[in-house]
Amino acid sequence: MTITNRTLIWLGVGVALFAWGGLGILLGSVPPATGPLILFFGFAFLAVASTFLIFLALWQHSRGVPTVGSALRRSLLAGTVAVILLGLQYARLLTLMIGGAVVVLALIVEVLIVQLWRRQPSPPSTPPRGHTMASQAPRRSRSNRRARKSR
Repeated sequence: MTITNRTLIWLGVGVALFAWGGLGILLGSVPPATGPLILFFGFAFLAVASTFLIFLALWQHSRGVPTVGSALRRSLLAGTVAVILLGLQYARLLTLMIGGAVVVLALIVEVLIVQLWRRQPSPPSTPPRGHTMASQAPRRSRSNRRARKSR
C-alpha cells in the first residue's frame, strides 16, 4: 500500500479528532494526578503532531510534492517540541530563553536530518525484467579468452 498525501491527510484528521477529543475529555473530567498526567502528555503529543501533519500534508499536496516522509517527520518533531515545552511549563521551568533553546535545538535536528538524508547514496537500480545477474556480468574480451586458453 502506497501512502499518498491525501491518505496522510485523512489519517491525520482521524488521529487529530481522537487526540483533541481525548484531551478535552481528560481536561474536563479528571482531576490532575500522576496517571492522568501521562495521558495528558500522550494526548497532547498526538494532538499537536496530527494537527501539524494535516497542515503539512495539505501544504505539500498543494505544491505537488509527493513525499510524505518529510511531513510525518516534521509533525513528529513538532509534537515532541510541544510536549517538552508543556513538561517544562508543568515543572515551572519554562522561560523564554529555555523555550527558544528547545525550538532552536529542534531546528538544528531537522537541518541535520535533511543534510544526512541528502548525502546518502541513491539505491542501486533494479535490473530489467528477464535479465539475470549472470547476464549482467561484464563480458570478457576475445584477447582475454585467448590468453586463458593458452595457459
